[in-house]
Amino acid sequence: MRELEEASGAPSPAAPPRLYVCTHHRCGTVLLRNIFTRYTKFADARFFKGNPKDAPAEAGIVQDAHSRSPIAKAGAGLHIFRDPFDLLLSHIRYHETTRSPTEPPNAFILDDGRTYGEHLREQPTLSDKALFEIDHVFGRTLKSMVAWDYANPAFKNYPLDIFLDADNAAPVAAELAHAFPVLDRETLTGAIRHFIVNAPHIRAKHGTRTEGERAVELFSPAVVERVHAEFPGVADVQQRLAAALTPRS
Repeated sequence: MRELEEASGAPSPAAPPRLYVCTHHRCGTVLLRNIFTRYTKFADARFFKGNPKDAPAEAGIVQDAHSRSPIAKAGAGLHIFRDPFDLLLSHIRYHETTRSPTEPPNAFILDDGRTYGEHLREQPTLSDKALFEIDHVFGRTLKSMVAWDYANPAFKNYPLDIFLDADNAAPVAAELAHAFPVLDRETLTGAIRHFIVNAPHIRAKHGTRTEGERAVELFSPAVVERVHAEFPGVADVQQRLAAALTPRS
């Protein structure tokens, strides 16, 4: 594995052009890490996931898992986004079940001494859980996703679902390799396809919805109205998503 875990400062002037991979919590963090970790096994490139300011000089591909780093935003690369209500459902399902001690439901202790996860699990309905998430981790995630500069020409923006369809592997890899010559098209195609084979497993781990179901329809009108009221950019993200996923003639 060529993923670099040790921090050694900012890139030197002789460092290769750096590509930033910007994701969000429950929006491609693990999938994109896996894709680019595999990519760097076969390409002459090194990958780092973490705070971009800590990226070693040798790391030509750097993942900013929460898309909040000003260093990454000032660079160039790709950004992953997702339907806001799929994102909300994924937050709930994951936070209800994860046992990782470093994840928010187990690491965050609220004022009464109980964990975030305990509070979430005691909510009586899915919509109650959604309102709790809007007030906490999901609200923070969605705020970052909505605030992203989608008009920045230095970044390619892709819906998460693009990386779950085998037909998209070659065209996405070709588009990225054309935009960022540091990438090798064939190697990237293979890395994306490798994980698309596991797409049902990846979808299940994201804890979203069954095939054909729309996440927004699972929540009460009060939840939907609150999301749109508190995050006005949601409609723009949804329109961008619909345009990106519409088959081209």
